[in-house]
Amino acid sequence: MPDHSIRDRAYGDRLSPELTACFRALADRRRRLLLYTLVSEPGHQATLDELADHLLAEDPRATEEERTALVTELYHHHLPRLAHQDIVDFDPDEQTVRYRHHALLEELLPLVRRLDAEG
Repeated sequence: MPDHSIRDRAYGDRLSPELTACFRALADRRRRLLLYTLVSEPGHQATLDELADHLLAEDPRATEEERTALVTELYHHHLPRLAHQDIVDFDPDEQTVRYRHHALLEELLPLVRRLDAEG
């Protein structure tokens, strides 16, 4: 019997709010990398600096200016967006991020990660 769990979350021709939130979260490569990192971290949490370091590990030639720009982008754009969608808890004062378990997103992440790896 086929698994229709994702399709069943749609409303006719419209997507459910839950599925729409997942697609919005996964639409941006940086957000996907953040989610891959948080899902694999012990306790599903990290500091803003740890996330930036992990994202920059792909480019060892990144400058301090690029790191600062990335931290700013995460702090002001990506993390608040994920928090608004109830995917992460982001404490801007403590600069900590905790992934909130999200069943539908966890169904989609392995597929999207495989697609990212294939290029």
